[in-house]
Amino acid sequence: MNRVRGIVQASCFLLLAGCALPFFNRTAAPAPIHATPNYAGLPFDTPTTINSPSPFPTETLTPTVTRDLGWIPSPTPRPTFSPYQWTCVADGSPDPCHRVIRDISMLPSGEGWAVGERGLILERTGGSWQAVNSPMDVTLRKVFTLSPNDAWVIADESFPLGPGEMGVRSRLLHWSGSVWTGFPNPESLGFVVDLSFLSSKDGWGIAYTDDGTGPVFHLIRWNGMVWASAAQTPPLAAIRMIATDDGWAVGAGGAILHWDGTKWTAVESPTGTDLDELAFSSSVSGWAASSQGVILRYALGNWWVYSSLAPNPRRMAIDPDGEDGWMLGSRQSGDVVLRWDTKDWTRFYGDGPDGEVLALDFPATDDAWAAGWIPGRSQAGMIWHWDGESWSREIDKVPLPIQAVSFLSGSDAWGVGQNGLLVHWDGSEWTAAKRPSSQDLNAIAMLAPDDGWAAGEGGQILHWNGSVWSVELPYKARGVGNNATFIRLNALAFPAADDGWVGGSVEGGDFGQPWIMHWDGEEWSDVGLFAQKPPCRCSIYAMHFFSADDGWAVGGGDKTLILHWDGESWQTQTWPDAYRLLAVDAIDANNLWAAGIADNAATSANPGLIFHWDGSAWTSYPIPPGAAWMDSIYMDSADDGWMAGDGLLHWTGSAWGVVASPVDGVIVALARTPDGTLWAVTDTGSVLRLGVRE
Repeated sequence: MNRVRGIVQASCFLLLAGCALPFFNRTAAPAPIHATPNYAGLPFDTPTTINSPSPFPTETLTPTVTRDLGWIPSPTPRPTFSPYQWTCVADGSPDPCHRVIRDISMLPSGEGWAVGERGLILERTGGSWQAVNSPMDVTLRKVFTLSPNDAWVIADESFPLGPGEMGVRSRLLHWSGSVWTGFPNPESLGFVVDLSFLSSKDGWGIAYTDDGTGPVFHLIRWNGMVWASAAQTPPLAAIRMIATDDGWAVGAGGAILHWDGTKWTAVESPTGTDLDELAFSSSVSGWAASSQGVILRYALGNWWVYSSLAPNPRRMAIDPDGEDGWMLGSRQSGDVVLRWDTKDWTRFYGDGPDGEVLALDFPATDDAWAAGWIPGRSQAGMIWHWDGESWSREIDKVPLPIQAVSFLSGSDAWGVGQNGLLVHWDGSEWTAAKRPSSQDLNAIAMLAPDDGWAAGEGGQILHWNGSVWSVELPYKARGVGNNATFIRLNALAFPAADDGWVGGSVEGGDFGQPWIMHWDGEEWSDVGLFAQKPPCRCSIYAMHFFSADDGWAVGGGDKTLILHWDGESWQTQTWPDAYRLLAVDAIDANNLWAAGIADNAATSANPGLIFHWDGSAWTSYPIPPGAAWMDSIYMDSADDGWMAGDGLLHWTGSAWGVVASPVDGVIVALARTPDGTLWAVTDTGSVLRLGVRE
């Protein structure tokens, strides 16, 4: 995923599709790649006939001609049902899918709930966390625990507003002690922002509706049986109920509202800054905070500015005694962690949560809980606990930032990643191996239980002999200072144990060109690709071999790059649009698939493309909506195959269709093991297994 993030942030200019550059080799050039127009409707010369020998059916790629713009393919509808289902394999953590946790709500007894992405619901009972079946596969944004038999969740789901437009609305889920069920809240509630409960029969919330003219905010109330809309209000962000005659709500422009048991009244605010957070230890002591750095204090019956220099307080919580409190954000992004010591908010220099805190709860003295996620490649949920003296991970299974994986069987696989990461999967958990180097590893190929290879930054290559990983080729920089170059290796392929290939690029300053090395069973040697100037500033990212004299390497940069090995030399073909092909696989020599991402995906009309080789020409197609880019391809047959990355695609022989993924992370590898099972691994270390819906 590192390579994808760099690609997304790249600033290369995207050329209009429609032509192919000549080959940079000494042999006859194959047919050019046919460029397909993109979804954005960029202008093209209107052709008299369409020349796209496409294997896609009309529902996948439907060209329509316009008077002025030429051929523009229509979007692909997402399939409504697939017989296939990917599930996460248990790995010793309560959530083997490693989903981001959005909120947490705990009782003084230590029981409670945490919720997150893709319907994640975790329950803490008996001193440990466990996953609970969820009625919705959507984002669960807020959770409120009233008792072991009474809890609420705010779920956000998308819905169509019109052609090409989607909106988001809220649904409420309720826990009755045995099962989570969707609560039939009325449409008039709209989008629910926040809730606060005094009891199982008395609750308040903030919601808004939007008919297209702008959001209209209102308060909602729960009487134990139904939710009903109450008074209209200014835009609000947080609400806290203290007693039946005492409650507060804050929001945009420093708005502060108070409930006196009869009505809500606006209170004079000391700030015009939007307020996002509320925390009260009693009816006479409270706090409000803004993500822009302002902290307000409520005392002696008034609100006043306590500080205007707070370090982006994202979440705040105070214990019931008012003697301890926390203000947390993201330690990794540089936000300062603050602690309340009964006198002042001071910087906390101890070991706090090592990720980004999205939720905070302080149900009892010396008992604070934080939930969120680990930024970086391991975008997965974490829970931390404060026991009065120190913070610790309540979920201590740290997701692994895996870059590449190679399977020998369902219980024997190796993964590699950043800082020389080497981990082994035994069918139930990942175990770290001793790292002979701290250089990032980008590729791995396991040939046998006692024969494996890994490669990465600086041209470094490692070998596995069945008991230990050792450095076969060490990191090596060529030259010094501004003239220094280094090799970055991204792909490995072995037609045989004594016939191996590794591809990547030589980089340094503004210089970069494709690079390939070969293993002959005794040593690795450099392979000369270009007698003259390289065809592009680009790199190789994936390789596939049929035999010793028939192989492919794909990649790209400022141009799309495809190379073919015929047993004697590498022939090179480029396409002018700036795409990086990250994956390649084939059914046979006349049926090859590749896919990747635009060099500047943030501004490209087609962030990802699929390429197909029919034995004589390459044709490109946009990735169907619902997926962004592909990191791995596995083709079973002419009518069965998979692509995976930021999304999952299945090939039926006539179309690529989007299939639901159970994870938030990027799938970096697909592999079918000897027992016939298809496996996948994400960049957070989740292991997936394919099955058929019952």
